[in-house]
Amino acid sequence: MNVSHPFPIVISKRLLLYLAIYVVLLLMPILLKILDPQVPQALIPSFPILLTWAFPLLVSYQLRNPASQIFAIVWILWFVVGSLNLPASYRYYGVSYLLDAGYPALIYIAFLLALVSGMYFYEKVLARIRLIKGKRANIPDRFRPLLPIFAELLLVFPLIWFGSMVLSLGYIPLLSSLLEGQNIVPTMYALNYGPLYGYGIVNVLSILVAIERFYTRKGPAKYLFLALVAIFALFMIVSGKRHWLILSGLAVLVFLLRTKRVSLLRTFLVLAVVAGLYIGLEIIRRGSETAAFSHFWGKLFAIGHEYRTFAYVVNYFKPGEIENYNWAISTIAAMINSTVLHVLGFDKASLLQLSSAFSWRYIFYSEFGIRAGIIAELYMAYGFPGACLLFVFGVIIAWLNDHLMHTESLKSLLFLSVIFGLFMLTLVTTTNDLTGSLTVLFYVWVVYFVLRILIPRRPIHAAPLFRSEK
Repeated sequence: MNVSHPFPIVISKRLLLYLAIYVVLLLMPILLKILDPQVPQALIPSFPILLTWAFPLLVSYQLRNPASQIFAIVWILWFVVGSLNLPASYRYYGVSYLLDAGYPALIYIAFLLALVSGMYFYEKVLARIRLIKGKRANIPDRFRPLLPIFAELLLVFPLIWFGSMVLSLGYIPLLSSLLEGQNIVPTMYALNYGPLYGYGIVNVLSILVAIERFYTRKGPAKYLFLALVAIFALFMIVSGKRHWLILSGLAVLVFLLRTKRVSLLRTFLVLAVVAGLYIGLEIIRRGSETAAFSHFWGKLFAIGHEYRTFAYVVNYFKPGEIENYNWAISTIAAMINSTVLHVLGFDKASLLQLSSAFSWRYIFYSEFGIRAGIIAELYMAYGFPGACLLFVFGVIIAWLNDHLMHTESLKSLLFLSVIFGLFMLTLVTTTNDLTGSLTVLFYVWVVYFVLRILIPRRPIHAAPLFRSEK
């Protein structure tokens, strides 16, 4: 006798993905022991703590915006990367990094739960309020095109930016590492890269314009724009710094997600390539000092050190104990023009010294800035109540992702793609990096606005959306 089931169980690919992630998280103690049977137990998060990953995973699964899903999954997987880095750092540095991995894991899970809960709250509550959602309906299939002169200026800017850097330095740092075997890490943060270097984020917009031209142009000339993408990316890494390269990868990822509807599989393949480039650049810029990366643990040591910094700080300090650290003041100061602050009687450079990048470096006896991510920053500033700020952060991210998926303007899509990458990178960078970069993007938007006023308006025909890919 056939028995029909009124509530059939449907297992989607997305559900399988989240289940697979949860299984990987739960199996981490076994995985670490297989990789190194001698790894100290303290460096392995306990199974009861790992079980609590069910809560942020469950909330993340409920998110419907693809950009928000990617955001949440990357932050979840970063925990795996960081947890692998802890035993690798112990191998490299010794007993000074014999840390308790359980407490940092608990903090990370709690704060990430707050973040994804903020995203969920926006989607389920705020996005349904007419004043916020407006009259947006389905995702549009056509864009209002860029102002042509603005696009052309963006395609020229990386050449000027690179020329300014080379003229100021007199050489190319990464070439010194490749050809002469020099370790450029100790010196590259103290160099004067020229007056345009602080505007390097504009190069990310340039890469997006080149990609848009590649997909929308016809004939062999389209490959010129693909070559420009590679050239612009090369310009950004010749200093040895990786921040803008990773930002570009994230911005391109979400740009293509919006325009070509790439699958989750291809999305994570792009992320894997970006991670590989990140590790590769770390090895190259170390020059002849690459012996530490020759074995398996050495390669794990090359990525995830921001999580290691977070784990170290929360092991040895309580919230509020780090001297001269003020998250709120440094974050706000970073987004206000130095001239404006000077008129108000403040010195921007002094206020930025209150950020984690500068106030935490003395903990590690380092002359360079320290990066540990926004979770570490908020916890060390406010303790577990700092998770409330990350909830608000999640609401803001979901709101931005909502606009990213529904914008009809190519200009807006460019800016929102870069902003998405900036918010994603708060996972590993300082919050004042985010606010300072948003200020630079605001300057670029002002340039666009002025050009729009000065250039006579012509009839605007919406540009077709790129061919969809299933």
